[in-house]
Amino acid sequence: MSGAARRLVTDYLTRYREELERVWATERPFEWRLEAGSLAGRADVILTAKEGDDGPLAIVDYRTATDACREEHYRLQLAV
Repeated sequence: MSGAARRLVTDYLTRYREELERVWATERPFEWRLEAGSLAGRADVILTAKEGDDGPLAIVDYRTATDACREEHYRLQLAV
């Protein structure tokens, strides 16, 4: 398990190193007020557009499930 964890972290750092420099917040609650109601949740990570930029933020939602129905569940959740 230790070796698998090490590989996962190494792979993530290789693929997403630049994102780690743009982390604005982690596990941050958010709420959007919409005409028909509001949407609330908790973002795994919120990234800035680029380092030092006051522009738009990006909400990142990590997915780690391995069950056969995961794609169907994720599609619905992310569409909502």
